[in-house]
Amino acid sequence: MPEIPEHLAGAYRHLIGLPEAPPPPPWRQLRACGVGGLTDVGFLDSTDMLLVMSHDGRGVFDCLTGERLARDRSREFEFDTANLLARGIGALGDRLIRTAGPYGGGLAVQTADGWRLERLTLVWPHDYLFLTPPGHHVLGAAFNKPGDVTRLPAMISEWRASAFSPTGKAMVVATSSQLDIYRRDA
Repeated sequence: MPEIPEHLAGAYRHLIGLPEAPPPPPWRQLRACGVGGLTDVGFLDSTDMLLVMSHDGRGVFDCLTGERLARDRSREFEFDTANLLARGIGALGDRLIRTAGPYGGGLAVQTADGWRLERLTLVWPHDYLFLTPPGHHVLGAAFNKPGDVTRLPAMISEWRASAFSPTGKAMVVATSSQLDIYRRDA
């Protein structure tokens, strides 16, 4: 196994040593809910409305309130795995929603004002998820740059996606068994 390069060893020790913590203000958790067999999530463009797909159907969440707005238990629905587009339900109407999950994805990992999510595999096979405020970087401490970093709580099952809503007011972490929704109050 290759060694960690000397110039990154300090950053590695720093990140591994960070205690798990909830996101700092202005973020707060709105909801943590079990979603067995969760596969993919996606936001409707320019909104905080989230489509959640699982082996048991689809759901829609308002990520500013945490409320589940719709549920469809049908396992048969339109999902284009090549383009990562799924058909919405309920408040998402009949729109095609861009998703992220085991096939890949392209949801936002940075807000317009600079909050950033970084998923790193520091000790394989475990993924670690970090949140940095504007102007900071997950490796900042290693390079004498701003490096205020929060190590978010460990994922209890296989990671599917972590992303910000298009508005930057909400953040989600999705695993194969759980959905965590966070909202920014400022």
